[in-house]
Amino acid sequence: MIPSKNDLNILFAHVAYQLAPRFELRKTGIKHAQAWNRDELDRQIADADVLVISGLWRNELLPAATKLRFIQVQMMLDIGYSRCPACKTKSCCKKESAYRNACSA
Repeated sequence: MIPSKNDLNILFAHVAYQLAPRFELRKTGIKHAQAWNRDELDRQIADADVLVISGLWRNELLPAATKLRFIQVQMMLDIGYSRCPACKTKSCCKKESAYRNACSA
């Protein structure tokens, strides 16, 4: 289950798109951060409940992602379900346009 808005932590992971700064403009009060590269993603993945990601995905992230409940794969730079072993049922990932909101508050 995804935590309540007060306890939710979203991690945006993209090397170029400024997803977290754009999300901040919505003033949702939801905790969030952005990983701009693999090192930052490795350091922050353990705190994420929701991951909005594009090409930075690696299967090796799963063991460290103990809180992760939802992955949104960006369609514009789609990594595809085949790179995420947890997505065999496609129940954990949601493919969306890069321009859609990461979370409906």
